[in-house]
Amino acid sequence: MVQWFRAGAIEKVRSVAHLVRNRSVEDVLEIGCGTGAVLERLHQQGIGRRYSGVDVSPEAVAFTKQLGLPYERIEVGDGLEAAQLMDRKFDLVVLSHILEHVPEPEALLRSALRAGRAVFVEVPLESTVGLNLKWRVLEARGRDRTDNLAGHIHFFSKSTFLDLVNRCHARIIGTRQYVPVDDKLLALNKTPFIKRKLMRLAYRLLGTRGYGRLWYSHFAVLLEPVATT
Repeated sequence: MVQWFRAGAIEKVRSVAHLVRNRSVEDVLEIGCGTGAVLERLHQQGIGRRYSGVDVSPEAVAFTKQLGLPYERIEVGDGLEAAQLMDRKFDLVVLSHILEHVPEPEALLRSALRAGRAVFVEVPLESTVGLNLKWRVLEARGRDRTDNLAGHIHFFSKSTFLDLVNRCHARIIGTRQYVPVDDKLLALNKTPFIKRKLMRLAYRLLGTRGYGRLWYSHFAVLLEPVATT
């Protein structure tokens, strides 16, 4: 599982690097830091100098602490009060593949915006033609869409995610969309060999936009909080 998180962190941090390339980043907070794969990769890529994290899992927090990164604080918590918990502002707050898991994604994003001068958010876009059709069939057979191995309870399209961003009064600084079809990552996810080949062929034929509309993609944004009166 740790290998899978580290493999997944490669593209996530590539998104971070692309979106913060013109910014100075010293202090980083990750909400939902898990086993520290993203923080570890950020450190390896020279993004940030001091790292903090919060996660609901005590076991994950304990694992992250032993990675030996230049931490300020690693805490157990749900992230809803990250600004108060850490008692400071960060150059960058990272919220990567978390909003689709939590009951109140808007409240969590607002908390991240209070804690950071800039907030990186990445979500999977799963409200697509193919996945909606698949789940319509499964739901007709009595299966609930929230009953999935990934633990997702929200299924964003680009428009519903951007609506969420707008409700939180955030300014979009930049975006990146990609399809995670790296063969090593898919193998670690136990995707069968033939399916991996078909996915990569479809991606080559359709490109990011076409594959994302048909099946799924990942969408990353860099946000700044907008002061409201």
